[in-house]
Amino acid sequence: MTKKQDQQNLAIPHDDEAVGGSRAAKKRAKLKEKKRKVQEDEPHSSELNAGATTNYLVPSSTKKIRLNRTDEKAKKCSLRESFNFDKDVIDKGIEIDMQNFYPTVLQILSEEEKPPSSASNSSVSNAAAPIKNGNSEELTAKQRAHMILQSLIYPAGVTVKQFYSKFWEKEPLYISASSDDDNTETQGKWSAGRSRHPTTDRFKGIFSSQDMKRMLTHQALLYKYDLNVTKCNDRKERINFDSNVSAVNMKKKSAAETNQNSPQIADVQVVWDNLENNGCTVRFLCPHKHHDTLHKLLSILESEFGCMVGCNAYLTPGYASQGFAPHYDDIEAFILQIEGKKRWRVYPPLNGKETLPRTSSDDFVMVDVNYSDSDRDDSEDVKRPIKLSKSNKADGRREVPDDPVLDIVLEPGDMLYLPRGWIHQGITQDREKEPSLHLTVSCMQQWAWADLMEIIIPEATKSAIESESYTTLREGLPRNFLSYMGVMNEETENIEGLKQAAHHIGVADGSDEDEEQKKEEQKMTLRKVFIERAKTCLQKVFHEALQMIDAGCDEIGKTFLSNRQPPALLANELASLKDSKRLRNFKITPTCMVRLVRDGIARLTVEDDKAVLYHCADNSREFQGNPLQPLEFELDDAPALEMLLKTTSPQWICVADLVMDDIEDKVEIVQSLFDEGIISVFQP
Repeated sequence: MTKKQDQQNLAIPHDDEAVGGSRAAKKRAKLKEKKRKVQEDEPHSSELNAGATTNYLVPSSTKKIRLNRTDEKAKKCSLRESFNFDKDVIDKGIEIDMQNFYPTVLQILSEEEKPPSSASNSSVSNAAAPIKNGNSEELTAKQRAHMILQSLIYPAGVTVKQFYSKFWEKEPLYISASSDDDNTETQGKWSAGRSRHPTTDRFKGIFSSQDMKRMLTHQALLYKYDLNVTKCNDRKERINFDSNVSAVNMKKKSAAETNQNSPQIADVQVVWDNLENNGCTVRFLCPHKHHDTLHKLLSILESEFGCMVGCNAYLTPGYASQGFAPHYDDIEAFILQIEGKKRWRVYPPLNGKETLPRTSSDDFVMVDVNYSDSDRDDSEDVKRPIKLSKSNKADGRREVPDDPVLDIVLEPGDMLYLPRGWIHQGITQDREKEPSLHLTVSCMQQWAWADLMEIIIPEATKSAIESESYTTLREGLPRNFLSYMGVMNEETENIEGLKQAAHHIGVADGSDEDEEQKKEEQKMTLRKVFIERAKTCLQKVFHEALQMIDAGCDEIGKTFLSNRQPPALLANELASLKDSKRLRNFKITPTCMVRLVRDGIARLTVEDDKAVLYHCADNSREFQGNPLQPLEFELDDAPALEMLLKTTSPQWICVADLVMDDIEDKVEIVQSLFDEGIISVFQP
C-alpha cells in the first residue's frame, strides 16, 4: 500500500466520535477541523448525484448509515443523513410468534435466490419454502443463526435466552418433537405451534443416509480421516474396522493387519456390508466437506456461537447395535436425530476436575448399581453414595456406575444437547430394524478462558523479563536460598514449632538453645523476604498480562479465522461481491457505499509496526486446508480499516468518509479488500 508520512508524537485530546486507535488521534483531529471549515463555507448537498464529487472528498460526521432497500425513495435520499443504529435491533428484529410461525432449519437456510454450488455434491433436492416472516433475503447470517438455534430448541418451550442461562455448559436438554413439554406456563403456546407445524420431520433435508452412501460412492473417502467403521463387543469394548476388510473376516486377520498405518480409500460395498450385516456403526468425520447444506449450516451457526462449529454423522444399524463405548467429549454437542431411533443414557460429570473438560475421555465401562434400603431416603427420594458391583471389572478402563440421569429414546425430529464432560452412550432399539442416523453439531472445543490464559501468561512473562526499566526478574536468586525454601522448610513458618525444634536440637547435641532458635527465626525471616520478592515478580507479570488481554484475544481470534468454515455466502451477499456479474472488473470510487460482506470474517491486528488484516474468505472446508494469507498495510491505514471491518449489514459507509487524508489511499484500500472478496458494494 501507499506509505504514509510518519505521525508526530503530539498529545491530542481523545475524540469519542472518531473511529480507530489513539495512534490516529492527530489525523482525526485534522479531519474534524477540516470538516468544520467546509461546513462553514459550503453545506453538503442533500442529494446524491454524480456532479457532487467534491462534496464526497470531505468526510462527514456520519460514519455509518442504514439503507432501507424495500423503499425506493430511501435509495434516492441523502446517504449522508445522520442515522443512529441500535445494535440491539438485530436481536429485537427476529422475535417470532411460535404459535403461528415455525420455521425449520432448512427453511431458515433457504433463500429466494440460490447461490451457485461450489461443492461436488449438493444432495438436498427437496426444496424447502423460504421463510415468509418479512423479507428473507434481507436476513443477515447472524439473524439466521439465532433463528436456527431457536428452531432447534423450540419444541421444549425454551427461548434462546433461557437456554443460555439455564442449560449452556450446565446441564443436558432433551427436546422431543412429538410430545408436549411439562412446563404448564408454555405448554399451550408451544403445543399450539407444533399442532400447526409437524416437527417429526423438521430435520428432513439437512442430511440423510442416502447422502452418506452417495458420498462414499462419488468421493475418495479415507478411513480414519473421513470415516470410521466401529462397533462395541459384548464387553462394551470398541473395535475399529478402518480398512476394506469385512468384519466377518476379522477373525482371520490381526488388528495390526486390519488397521493399517496407511489409510485406505473406503470401498462402499465393504462399508455397507459392515453396516447392514455385521452391526457396525459408520461415523462420517466432517461430512460438510462434501455437502453444501451442512457447510452452510455450520458456517452460519459460527455467527451465533462466535467460535468454530463442526459436525459428524453417525449411522448405526438396528437390533441393539452400539458403535462407541461410554465416554465424554470436550465439545458442546447438539445431537439431531434424523432417521430411525436411538436410546441414549446420560451421566453427570464424575467430579469437579472433569466438569467442562478440555480433552475428551477414554472409554468407560458401566457397572451395575446395588442399592440397599439404607442407600435410599424414600422421604426425599434422594440416592445416597452408590455401592458398585464387584463384577464386570474392566482392564484399563475406569468404572462408572450405570445410574443415568437421562434414559431416553430419540426419534426423528428430537434433539439432545450435552455440555462438555457429561458421559453418554447410544444404542439402537433391540426390536427396531431401521438404522439410526444422527448428526452431532459441535462447538466450544478448546475455547475456554484457560486457552486464552495459555496465550497471555507466557507472553507476559517474556515481556516482564525483557523490560528495560524492570530488572528484578533478571536478578540472581538469593545465595543459599535452598537452605530455607522448599517443602522441607515450610514448617519453619510456625514459630511454636521452631521453638520446640530448637529445644530438641539443643537437648540432642548440647548446642545452645537460644542460638539455634535465632538461626531458625532468621530462616523464617529470609523465607518471608523471599516470598515477598516472588510476589513482586508475579505482580509484574500480572501487570504485563493485563496489558496483553487484547493482544491475546487477537491471537485466539486468528486461530478461529484459521480453523473456521469458509463463509457460505447468502444470495444477497454474493450479489454485492466482485464475482457477481454486475460487479465484475468493478473499480471503487470515492462515492461507493461499502461494508464488510459478513460480520466477523476478518480481523485487524498490529504486528511489527504494521497493520495486518486476516480473513477466512479463502479458507477450505478441509480443516486448515488453506493457510491464512494476511494483508499487510501501513500503520496509518489502521483507522480506515477498522471502520471498514466494523461496518456490517444493514449499515453502509461511503469510501470518502474513511478516516484518511488522501482520497487515493482510501480508494486503494477499499479496492484491495474488494478484490479479496470481503467487501460488498451497494448497487441501487
